[in-house]
Amino acid sequence: MKNAKPKASWRQIKFHCKPEHIDELESLLFDLGIHSITLENVTSQSILEPAFGSNPLWENLAVVGLFDPLIHETSVEKALRLCLPNLKMTWDNLNERNWAEEHKRHFIPICCGKKLSIYPSWIQPSQVTKINLILDPGIAFGTGGHPSTHLCLNWLDQQFLQDLSILDYGCGSGILGIAALLLGASNLVAVDHDPQALMATRDNAKRNKINLRKTLCFLPEDLPPNQQFDLILANILAQTLIELEPLLASLTSPGGLICLSGILKEQADEVRNQYNTHFDITTSNEREGWISLSGQKRK
Repeated sequence: MKNAKPKASWRQIKFHCKPEHIDELESLLFDLGIHSITLENVTSQSILEPAFGSNPLWENLAVVGLFDPLIHETSVEKALRLCLPNLKMTWDNLNERNWAEEHKRHFIPICCGKKLSIYPSWIQPSQVTKINLILDPGIAFGTGGHPSTHLCLNWLDQQFLQDLSILDYGCGSGILGIAALLLGASNLVAVDHDPQALMATRDNAKRNKINLRKTLCFLPEDLPPNQQFDLILANILAQTLIELEPLLASLTSPGGLICLSGILKEQADEVRNQYNTHFDITTSNEREGWISLSGQKRK
């Protein structure tokens, strides 16, 4: 009987550098045969709301790359030091693993108030809550773990949503709108500039056994005119929310509700002041430095 073939492994290189050297180093690494490059933040610096079209990097970076196991390490080090003479590198073995299964260990059910919980599909829901939303992590934003999403879900859990019409603007995975439907809302219109987010929303609605006739998805430019909704959900970013206020106000029925999130604590007053033009913003909640604002459109 033949011996089982050993699992493939990689040689992992790691070094630190400044952002101004990244382009040159990345180009060189690919010339040397690297298969993948990951940039890691080695500071406490956060980059939030970068300018449109920009790709800012942290002030100090760790570069982690994967080579074939038989790579000639000395040749790689010599080539890199021609670019940066004082570069210090470390090498390690990285064994091949089933990454599709590996990532599942990091996702656990999330309780969002008294009624609602978020479960990945590979975990059997408990009966602790009345409503279990099934959602797997994917390319679209929104699994319930980020503070801004969690704030919205907790707010939804406390509302009476029976038969309300919902607009989820910037829907991502569709988690907020789908949660609203499971909590009693009558129909959902989901809007996102990313077609993959709209696809994810439809897939997640289907996974949660929601009639797709209750879930309509549109790119912003395709949203039908002359509509108003009982509840607007918008978990985006502060500056985008400020710019969208006239549009979201026009889409909210008189007396309708709005819940805004994706706002840093220091941005909350500016967003609140903008929305006070048409809304009475009465509630503010905080989680890990993020804020959600909610209120009612004046009649």
